[in-house]
Amino acid sequence: MKEKLQEIEKKITTRFAGRKIYYYPSLPSTMDTAREKALKKEIEGTVVVAGCQTGGRGRKSRPWCSPEGNLFVSIICYPDEAWVAELVMCGALAVLETIKTLGVKNTGIKWPNDVLIGGKKVSGILVESRIMAGAINYGIVGIGINVNAEVDNLEKMVIPPTSLAAEIGEPVNLAELFEYLISNFDLFYSQLKDGRSLLEQWKNELVTLGQKVTVEKDSSFKGVACGVNASGNLIIRLESGEEIVVTAGDVWHSE
Repeated sequence: MKEKLQEIEKKITTRFAGRKIYYYPSLPSTMDTAREKALKKEIEGTVVVAGCQTGGRGRKSRPWCSPEGNLFVSIICYPDEAWVAELVMCGALAVLETIKTLGVKNTGIKWPNDVLIGGKKVSGILVESRIMAGAINYGIVGIGINVNAEVDNLEKMVIPPTSLAAEIGEPVNLAELFEYLISNFDLFYSQLKDGRSLLEQWKNELVTLGQKVTVEKDSSFKGVACGVNASGNLIIRLESGEEIVVTAGDVWHSE
């Protein structure tokens, strides 16, 4: 894998993503290593890739099952404060376009950061940013994709997991998938750098909208996910007709 990634790095023609690639057979977390490099001001678009993670995590520091055969990357960005919130959209859209390249259908995004195939989770996006002296110092987009690992070996979650190999019926070339992913990420990230929002594209892929959902934050409540606002926050309409804006929390489809 390392040699293949070196070949990709030499031939890649992206504006940002993949101009520098670091590969590690195993890491506690690609996010932690990418953060160290971001603090040293590595070139924008630097990618940290791991064959497996021993301490992978998702939102709220939940463990992310990270066995060999899957893809784990973190991409260093230096975003404008005006659109740093759209980095999660950038990652999700990049994954979505990448798996569509393989011919996978029935895909979508569960608000705000899970990529689904037929209602099953194939990928999660994690974004970390840091503000220093009132300005965005860096943003890191972490992407985990279930690729070739056996589904039975993946951690059981509220959303059942799946893998690309399970969906298409054959193993997937990890190096090729990585190249597709980086090219697609660069495409969407370039739109942000050029001042073009990803909100509408991301919104159009949200399978959460129009669904009855349960929201779990400090307390739990139910309603219909009726839209998102300009910041990408989810708007829930309660049975009373009142609308609540959810900026963060766990949102599950419910009956």
